[in-house]
Amino acid sequence: MDRNKHNLRNTNQKNVIQERLRQEDERDFIYKIYPAFLKAFNFITNPKETYEEIKKSSNVKDFLLNYWLFIAAVPSITFFISALFTGSDIFIGFWSCIINYVILVISLFIGGHVIKFFTSKFAGSIELNTAIQYYGYCATPGILAGILNLFPNFLFRLLNFGAACYGFYLFYIAIPWMTGIAKNKSLPFAASVIGSCIGLMFVFMIIFAFIT
Repeated sequence: MDRNKHNLRNTNQKNVIQERLRQEDERDFIYKIYPAFLKAFNFITNPKETYEEIKKSSNVKDFLLNYWLFIAAVPSITFFISALFTGSDIFIGFWSCIINYVILVISLFIGGHVIKFFTSKFAGSIELNTAIQYYGYCATPGILAGILNLFPNFLFRLLNFGAACYGFYLFYIAIPWMTGIAKNKSLPFAASVIGSCIGLMFVFMIIFAFIT
């Protein structure tokens, strides 16, 4: 009898510990999400401050784990929800959501390498880690606007496009300061980067579609 009570007490203690660990994990997850979207808001409203931080910090791992993985999840999740609303198969919708998420994560590094490549071609200078974060932050407005996928309406599509254009504008105005490229070369540089990124991502999506 005493042994049964002892085992029951141990079981209850383990359950309490597991529940506390689960709650701590949930709090940690929430604490990571909030700063990510706060950073996104700060960049959209005050990009200069963010650019200064990028120039000082080169921690891409922290940027990826504590920012980009959360931001990239927004259009992927809304794409899945939208697919369900339109009557698509759950499995297909979920698989498309995963593919979309993976592509967005990979696009961060593709964009960073493209910026690094063309910066040297235009007689500028930028570290790869800085270029990756530069691309990621500038892509943020367009990516967050992916939440508008929940509303398949022309007006919301237009707003989505406008958010992407605003991201391009934030990218464009910071070129001389972030890369050292002359201001009169900013437009051809930006066009080269954006055009190459779109082309590479298009090729990558075709390859990905064949593989999967």
